[in-house]
Amino acid sequence: MIWNEMTWPDIDGLKPDNLILWPLASCEQHGHHLPVGTDNFLVTEIAERVERAMPESVVLLPTLAVGASHHHRGFPGALTLPENLYSSVLQEVVGGIVESSACRPGAAKRLLMLNGHGGNIYPGSAALSEIAWKYRDRPDVIVAFTSYWVAAAKAIP
Repeated sequence: MIWNEMTWPDIDGLKPDNLILWPLASCEQHGHHLPVGTDNFLVTEIAERVERAMPESVVLLPTLAVGASHHHRGFPGALTLPENLYSSVLQEVVGGIVESSACRPGAAKRLLMLNGHGGNIYPGSAALSEIAWKYRDRPDVIVAFTSYWVAAAKAIP
């Protein structure tokens, strides 16, 4: 299921076992030979393949294409958010998803932030820590953050 193609009643009808998958990327240089959207293309493709493999279980959010890339500011084409703002964006989006379903006990509240950029690891982990603390009394809320190369480490030769 694709979040952007769903109506709000469709989203409201998601079940607790649905997984909301949120690809996180960046826009930055990757040498002279690759486009600045490389991280975006990679993590989006991986997330789309996961959704296609499990279309009744996975709900694919739009990729967050701007990440924490301050270390790439010296290169043309880098778009970046400061780490604290990036972390806040993750917290706010996840909070909005959780709280919009708060009135319905059976609503989907499982979310995986699938990272595709090394610079997002620290602020993504910080966001996850804040989210865990905020929803510490909500066992129905399950949120995780991982990078695709960590999640797929055993499958990558």
